[in-house]
Amino acid sequence: MAQGTGWNAPIIVAILAAFAAGLLNAVVAFVNGKMQRGLEAQKAESDRILETIKTGDLDSARRNLGFLLDAGLVGEETGIRVAAYLRANPNSGPVLPSPNAHYQFGSQMSASQAEFIQNSLDEYTAYLERFGFQQPSTRVTIRAVERVDADGEWISAYNPANDEILLTPKASCDPDLVRREYTHHAMRMSRGDADDFNNAAFYLLESDVADYFVCSYAGRSTFAPGYARANGQPRLLENDTAYSLLGDPRQAWLDNSEIWGGALWAIRKRLGPVAADFIVAKAWTEMPTIEANDDEVASKFIAALATSAQAISSRTILDAEGVSAAIEILSQRGFPGARQDLIEP
Repeated sequence: MAQGTGWNAPIIVAILAAFAAGLLNAVVAFVNGKMQRGLEAQKAESDRILETIKTGDLDSARRNLGFLLDAGLVGEETGIRVAAYLRANPNSGPVLPSPNAHYQFGSQMSASQAEFIQNSLDEYTAYLERFGFQQPSTRVTIRAVERVDADGEWISAYNPANDEILLTPKASCDPDLVRREYTHHAMRMSRGDADDFNNAAFYLLESDVADYFVCSYAGRSTFAPGYARANGQPRLLENDTAYSLLGDPRQAWLDNSEIWGGALWAIRKRLGPVAADFIVAKAWTEMPTIEANDDEVASKFIAALATSAQAISSRTILDAEGVSAAIEILSQRGFPGARQDLIEP
């Protein structure tokens, strides 16, 4: 019987097939590896360019791009395109806001939105730190979203679970909105995680104190006037609303009653912004922990206000008469625990 020989031998065919398959796999692996290295190099190049233009200043961004080209830190093809762009646009160019220690931008944030946020927050975060809110240990993430809630009623919000600020396009109508959300972050970070925000009275207090700082920084008693003009929903800290009118705290929050905001603004008018801001910030950070069923939120905060006022009364920004006046304002508005005997002789 004839035996298979030469190229027709089954074992030779099998060896050649295995060799061809191995060679093909090697070629595919080589090509994939080369493509992957190319993609990684391209990404590194893009990241390098993006970091270079994060200056917040056009001239600095153009100088930095010029350095990348001169130093050969970008590929030849990219370098040619960037150089051509800079020549064709001598008075403009790409520029992104400089990194900030207080916040970072999430995905989908446009350059115009980032610039608006930077202009709204950079000086404001420094203002909060001057009055006792230390820089939080973690940066809050600011994300651009199409809607905050399912019904689309909110245009901005702070999500403490993920420590992030959510902003819809409409939030760009007024810097107070992003400032308020950042204030929530700073206020919560200053007290840790012990407080229970399911306590409606505490939730109302925190909301009004946030509005107070935003308005005090801006030097006006109307919160978010740009948004109010567009939507007819003004929040006014210049009011005479008495605490005795407070029913359901959650409803008071929904109604934008600014019960606390009005009282704190009246104290600011009497003591001046510097003294009032110091007192409110110190009282907030040093107030005892609030639990879910705590019904003495107002008394605890007012006691902390009195203690804080006395702590700084030795400074030239506040005297004993001013401390007494602050307590009297709260007493006249019916706040529980607003008694002159809180003030030590």
